[in-house]
Amino acid sequence: INENKNRENCVAGREEELELLRNANIKLEEDKFRVEQVLADTKMKLEEEKHILEEDLINESKNHENNAAIREKELELLRNASIKLEEDKCRMEQIVTEASRKRESHETGR
Repeated sequence: INENKNRENCVAGREEELELLRNANIKLEEDKFRVEQVLADTKMKLEEEKHILEEDLINESKNHENNAAIREKELELLRNASIKLEEDKCRMEQIVTEASRKRESHETGR
């Protein structure tokens, strides 16, 4: 009888252990699912952030190119303005020289 009870207790103890192991396994599967979900969400957010950063980089590059083109245009305008000023200065000097000659000629002609 004692041997029988020992066997029954041993079987009951093993069944209890099996039940605890099953429950632990279920809990591990649930945890694994949650971790996989968090990882998938994190990966998706990182992909979105990467896409945003790539777009920002492209836009920044375009801005730099546009700014460089604007600076080139400004430099060209400044060069042209400088040339025009130099031409105007030469014309003014010619006018002053011509006016001086006419005045001298007029004064000597008196």
